[in-house]
Amino acid sequence: MSTDELVLEAKRFSMEAFGLAKALVAGDEELEELQRRAGELQERLPELSAQVDSAPEESRPDIQRSLADASLDLRYVLAGGNVPSSIRLHHFADDR
Repeated sequence: MSTDELVLEAKRFSMEAFGLAKALVAGDEELEELQRRAGELQERLPELSAQVDSAPEESRPDIQRSLADASLDLRYVLAGGNVPSSIRLHHFADDR
């Protein structure tokens, strides 16, 4: 995977995780379904994380930030909202 593809994949992954967390906050979907989907994404996180070291050093912070936000959002969904959220989810919840 090229660096550009990895950056894009990390951002897509992060936005998908954020979407699940937002759906939990908004009450848009059943918890079990959100947790199932979050679990599937969580399984992909180590694979993406393992590729960070192959990216050029200047791209790593952006990729790592995306994956860190995704990890926080996935843990939030998997815990049913009973753990601290990402900053972006906190802002989303405050704006509601």
